[in-house]
Amino acid sequence: MPPDANQMETTVFRLSKQVLVVAILTVNNAGDFSAAHAQLPKGNSAPELSKTGSASLQLTRLQALQMSTLELARVLLPNEPDGKFVSHELMDPVFPGGPLRGVQFFARPMPVGHDLCSREVTYASLATVVPLDKANRQQDIPVRFESASRKRQLAFAPQCRAEFGAFMAWVPESKVEGAQKALRRLLSLQNTIRKNAKSVEITCRTDTGQNICAAPFGKLLSDLPTDRIFSIESYSGGWRFSVMPNGPGPGLYWNVRLHEDRDKVELEWNIVPPF
Repeated sequence: MPPDANQMETTVFRLSKQVLVVAILTVNNAGDFSAAHAQLPKGNSAPELSKTGSASLQLTRLQALQMSTLELARVLLPNEPDGKFVSHELMDPVFPGGPLRGVQFFARPMPVGHDLCSREVTYASLATVVPLDKANRQQDIPVRFESASRKRQLAFAPQCRAEFGAFMAWVPESKVEGAQKALRRLLSLQNTIRKNAKSVEITCRTDTGQNICAAPFGKLLSDLPTDRIFSIESYSGGWRFSVMPNGPGPGLYWNVRLHEDRDKVELEWNIVPPF
């Protein structure tokens, strides 16, 4: 029986002895973004929300697996309105078979202007009720709510419609407005470079041994897959985009720096993903 077109599609990538769970945004029959899962990237920690879950409540991973998004949200985030979250992701234990360490809740993607799509993601962190037995770490012992934090995802997707395989970029909650402007500016520079290759200052470097920078820099920028941006972050001179043509996980990716004060783009082809 073929899978439902609205079903979540999760891919597991292994990175530096850790399991990184990332789900490519699936697109249903109408071409709309469905709820996607992605691990919060390290760094740029999200602002902590007020503690909302019950500290006395105990929950095992097996119990959580049997609960719906609505049921889990009522337990862990009772102050949030029913129906706000359309999907959730149980975060894998640090040790296989160990206790649940957190739950990510995904709100419905919403259009931003005529060209972008945004979604709120709330992470409920969980703490073990009793210490782990070091001799037997594969225990699904009870956990309780500890804290909640929030981040945002952003993508170029008019009316939240995108091609199959596209995914949304992680953005710090405090930088959403700036990231929106930076993403639109990057898209604008791509259009500009297609008309006039000399209108944008572009540099390219790589330490991978590949001769990727031998291609015209303007073509590298214009062909940059903006539907494969994993994260958008600010730095002292502008904005940094991590672009993963082959999807999240170990492998090669573009580290793109967009200068704030002039039309300059630095392209760097790296090996190690920015996690």
